[in-house]
Amino acid sequence: MNRKYRILIVDDDKIIIRLLLEVLGDDYKVETAFSGAEALKKVTSFNPDIILLDIMMPGMNGYDVCRAIRKDPGHTFIKILLLSAKSSLEERLEGYNAGANDYLTKPYQTAELQAKIQTFLQLKYSDEVNRLKDDLLMLQSHETKTPLNAIVGFAEILKQSKNLNAEEKQFIEYILTSGNELLENTKKTLLLCQLTKGIELYLSTVPVVSIIEECIQVLGGKIRDKNIQIRFDQSGSYITRLDIQLVNSAILYLLENAIQYSPEGSTIDIHFTQNETETSFVISDEGPGIQCKNINDIFNPFTKENIWAHAKGLGISLAICKNIALLHDGDIFAENLPDKGARFSFVLSRTLIETEPQKTD
Repeated sequence: MNRKYRILIVDDDKIIIRLLLEVLGDDYKVETAFSGAEALKKVTSFNPDIILLDIMMPGMNGYDVCRAIRKDPGHTFIKILLLSAKSSLEERLEGYNAGANDYLTKPYQTAELQAKIQTFLQLKYSDEVNRLKDDLLMLQSHETKTPLNAIVGFAEILKQSKNLNAEEKQFIEYILTSGNELLENTKKTLLLCQLTKGIELYLSTVPVVSIIEECIQVLGGKIRDKNIQIRFDQSGSYITRLDIQLVNSAILYLLENAIQYSPEGSTIDIHFTQNETETSFVISDEGPGIQCKNINDIFNPFTKENIWAHAKGLGISLAICKNIALLHDGDIFAENLPDKGARFSFVLSRTLIETEPQKTD
């Protein structure tokens, strides 16, 4: 038997409440509150899925109730539908700014109210499933790191043995390679989960040349293995404010992606531009290009096209880059070049001038 969804009706007009009970009482589990203070108590005890909230009430009005509910992280998924005879743009905007999901003007049609309730119940369910998925993904990644570290660590110890034949050495190399790949994918998954939930930005003023140089140095072995030429245009002494650890990770993943899909002996071009509002890192390769119907899909972490075309394993490197750019009020863009290859432009806003660490929601 399916559970009945919970609806809390908040209104100081007993006639309105009685009418709503007649409309909703058979299909939903309904509680009522006649004031803002009573509503906040009912939110905690009743845990509604949807709140039908009147704005004009004595004492604590609907906007205040809405703000108070949104301050509690435990009530994130509750959908709030404001009901009011007032319908001006300013009043609707105030409701949205207070944290309401929608606004219905009195007098309203019963069919419209029921349609909105159904829509927001579906959205609430979707939000909860997505959060559960993210939480399980993060938990699984945390739980996987410890055994993977053990596998890689003991394989490194075995590798030092002088009593191994050629086949045994090859097996250990397979273990190390596969273990390190899994460990790297686990770290990326954890980082993506942290980025999507919201993390702090620690901004500092950094010469952008130093970021590129460090990434080239870190990936030097892979560059040499494929005999790739890095053509790095260092003209201009650009300096910008950014979270150096996050941006370093993003540029490293973009360059690693370019190396992975570049033919041996090819060239990767790196340059950057800067104006009054943004700094752009641009990386171009001579690989097969982006084999995806919608190029923007490659920045979605788990699409089949993303996994096949421009990321190895879980296919989340580009999703990480996208989230890091967005946290810096920027974005990332991809395009196929006319002859061959792909170009990625990682753009950061230059308006982040706060001197203190910035908390992102």
